[in-house]
Amino acid sequence: MMDYGWLIVAFFFPLFPFSMVFMKLYQKFNNPWLKNVVILVWPMIGLVLISKLQIVVSEWLLFWAVFTSFFYALRSLAIKDFGMWTGFIAVSLWSVLWTLTNKDTTTLFFYILGFSLPLTMLVLLGTELQKRFGTMYAGLIGGIADSLPRLSRMLVIVVLAVIATPFFPGIFIMFASIKEQVIALPMLALALAVCWFFWTWSGIRLLQGLITGPSTDDAIDDLGMSSTVIYAAILIAIVLLGLFKAGGL
Repeated sequence: MMDYGWLIVAFFFPLFPFSMVFMKLYQKFNNPWLKNVVILVWPMIGLVLISKLQIVVSEWLLFWAVFTSFFYALRSLAIKDFGMWTGFIAVSLWSVLWTLTNKDTTTLFFYILGFSLPLTMLVLLGTELQKRFGTMYAGLIGGIADSLPRLSRMLVIVVLAVIATPFFPGIFIMFASIKEQVIALPMLALALAVCWFFWTWSGIRLLQGLITGPSTDDAIDDLGMSSTVIYAAILIAIVLLGLFKAGGL
């Protein structure tokens, strides 16, 4: 059982094709709060299993994990549906955790939070788009920078948090992951950097489809001021998490 314990963990620190289980479950729920429960709990189960089963991650598993991350990062480039994009990026992010399983449980816990918390905000913001336009499909929605300035700003900042830009936890997690591999497995470190590049590329493409272009109907209500303040406070907390926990400061 111990020799094959990684097969169980592969559902939660997703390895393709086991990752399809998460994608099916993620798509099954329409309620954003249920989606966010799945996003927060799913990789935490993987953390518990890694700890309990004391799995030794072999080199071939690392390559499989990075291949999974690369595969879903590449797929995200072709996705214009905001909700589906979030699911693909979640799998791509979590599969990177295999490269960090040598860290202590507390550190890995904060890495998981650093990846997952921005995703939960993205789910909620996607729901805001759904409420206003009946869709989350970039291209069908466009030009919201002028008509919905608060919502568009929150979308931009949260997407930047998801794709591991500076000051957010993801950038420290990716630095840690690449640092772990750069000496022993330099090709793996390079592949991780390419995955990171694809996250950035796909995130920018998605935002361009939503933010730019002809303005949407000005009669549509923007994100409320109280909601904006709450989102901003959560983002500040996530930045602090990155600086003081994931960043090791």
